[in-house]
Amino acid sequence: PTFKHGDVVVNESMAICLYLENTFKNQGTKLLPDDPAQLGLVLQRMIETQNIMEKNNALVYYKYRTKREDWDEGFIAEKKKALAEELPLWEKYLAQYGEGSHITGKDFTMADVCLVPALAFLVRMQLPLKERFPLLASYYERVKERPSVKAAWPPHWKDTTGPDHLKDVF
Repeated sequence: PTFKHGDVVVNESMAICLYLENTFKNQGTKLLPDDPAQLGLVLQRMIETQNIMEKNNALVYYKYRTKREDWDEGFIAEKKKALAEELPLWEKYLAQYGEGSHITGKDFTMADVCLVPALAFLVRMQLPLKERFPLLASYYERVKERPSVKAAWPPHWKDTTGPDHLKDVF
């Protein structure tokens, strides 16, 4: 995506998020902590969300772009395995902080801003999150109720379900 603010043009979601946080840091929820160690963790998790997206996209977009009769089941199995191996890491991150936490601790941060859309897409593609990852499922249900998340929710997602491309990942 591209974002224009006055004469400033910023491309890429994470860059846009960082630009907005830096430009409007005194408004709303502070998403980047001042503590250097906590900031390092937030930035790390933020970048790590790309692992979920890459593994998800490899599988989902293959299914979108390839006729079902042409699907390479070996390729699909490999991509399912990669996604299935990624998600326990995120469950473990949440387990470190306990029920009700966010991905880097007690505060909602830029890492959460990046994780929520990734999880939302997995759920939309009917990944059975609740059955395998109770902490991730609880986290997702909690953060999707935030006013900022609701305001950014794609309108067509509110009353429709997505394809079941991820229902059988596990």
